[in-house]
Amino acid sequence: MLILKGVQRKIGVFQGNSYDNYILHCLDTTPFSSDSSRLVCGSVCESIKVRSSEIRNIFGGLIGSDSDFDSLLGYSVCVSYDRYGRPVQVSFSETLEDAQRKGV
Repeated sequence: MLILKGVQRKIGVFQGNSYDNYILHCLDTTPFSSDSSRLVCGSVCESIKVRSSEIRNIFGGLIGSDSDFDSLLGYSVCVSYDRYGRPVQVSFSETLEDAQRKGV
């Protein structure tokens, strides 16, 4: 399971091409076995890159401005990718811990 821990916006020019992307920094809480991972200690983080021009489509209108991400910190993240490995849909849900804290 991925948990949203931070969002970074990167804007610039690389080799003459402009870019404007959001990088979602997520904590991967999936348990690792010693057979499948070389993780020595700590946690594994995953970065998900989303083009700002596609932000409304990918997040289903959930994100209208940068400040909207703040309310989603700590939520579980589910990402669907196309055949080229680009995200086509990102959805969020409360983690079990968050729901228990709210008494749901």
